[in-house]
Amino acid sequence: MSQEVFEIYQVKDGEQKRDFIFEPLDRLKAAGRSVERGNYEQVCAGTFERGKAETTEILDALYQQFNIALPQDYRGRSMSVSDIIVLRNDGESAAYYVDSFGFAEVPEFLTDAQDRAADPPRPVYYPINEEAARSAKHANSFSDYAPGSATAEYRAMVDAAHKLGEKQKQGIDPMYHDKVDYLVGKYAKKLADNLNAHYSIEGRVPSILISGGGNFPTRKKEKQNMARDRNMGEYEEVKGILDKIRSTGTGGISADDNLAVEKLEAQLEGLQAEQEAMKAVNAYYRKYKTLDGCPYFTAEEIEKTKAAMSRDWRKDPVPYPSYHLTNNGANIRRIQGRIEELKNRAEFVGWTFEGGKAEINEAENRLQLLFDEKPTDEQRSKLKHNGFKWSPSQGAWQRQLTKNAITSAGYLDFVKPLDGKTPYQLQPYARKIEHDR
Repeated sequence: MSQEVFEIYQVKDGEQKRDFIFEPLDRLKAAGRSVERGNYEQVCAGTFERGKAETTEILDALYQQFNIALPQDYRGRSMSVSDIIVLRNDGESAAYYVDSFGFAEVPEFLTDAQDRAADPPRPVYYPINEEAARSAKHANSFSDYAPGSATAEYRAMVDAAHKLGEKQKQGIDPMYHDKVDYLVGKYAKKLADNLNAHYSIEGRVPSILISGGGNFPTRKKEKQNMARDRNMGEYEEVKGILDKIRSTGTGGISADDNLAVEKLEAQLEGLQAEQEAMKAVNAYYRKYKTLDGCPYFTAEEIEKTKAAMSRDWRKDPVPYPSYHLTNNGANIRRIQGRIEELKNRAEFVGWTFEGGKAEINEAENRLQLLFDEKPTDEQRSKLKHNGFKWSPSQGAWQRQLTKNAITSAGYLDFVKPLDGKTPYQLQPYARKIEHDR
């Protein structure tokens, strides 16, 4: 289930803003005033899962949380009239004024000019299990655990990722900004999950220095070490998100590139060579029980790898742990799949559905869904769930033109072709497959 972001804004403190704070919207407008972004500051941001809830239900829930049951780390005023709630998801945003009765949508709060002058987005944090972190510390160290230190360490890492994302956005086309924000949010969530799992694993079996050697649970320790290995592999994947942030908008290999296949094949060749080299180094070490004289390493690389192995907790460490090979193998298979899809790309055709049409935009390499009227909340949620995003410049819901895009459109009953067929059945490649049978 996809997560959406909420932001809470409150009127800034100061004598000049007293005519705006706690004012119902109708009275504000009657006095000739308007809801101006410059009068507000962001006091909180977070995520929520919409599920089947309507927007009014989400707003009511946020009001209850920030008016009555205030979170411990919340620093704003108790939510009241004149506050603004902004809901964001996949580049689509809506702002709501907390009024005397209910909420009023205020699209003027999100105009481009005001957004440019707004405070930059703040990082979104996820909970860290402090109790598990404390247990992990006591299981592996004689020193006391500093309350809140695990959360502080996590937030520092998220702050660094957020800073990286904001720096990246300064040098790339604005069309990539939403992707950067998505990756930063994904990093924050995945990192929290990984750290919480790490603390849980570390607390399972105490260090032998803590418990002593008598009746030490050797089998449990072996299982703990295997879990550590998996967790470390997952951590490497989480760190990989930072590399994706750094490369976003800077010339990654896109399906829109005429030389995409050639570039991907060159990348694949490099990954396959790297995989074989790692296997060869591990095989050399297993055979000779040393890296000395290894023909695949320089002298400097040998010493560096020896130092890394000396810090490895495994009983019989190897130069390249299994998770290195697993992650690289997954990248090889991913790129092979992209090459196969691009080589077998077929022509696509659009269709008409009740209330709109599906068009093939070859120039943009996009499948575009154009509606006569604005889709309902439920329909927009389904569009997003199936990978479609709203493009204001194109006036369409769209995603990259692939066979998967056609298949995903088939899951949307409200864009079903008028002739009763599925989007897939209309495509030339589908008819060819059926003919060859």
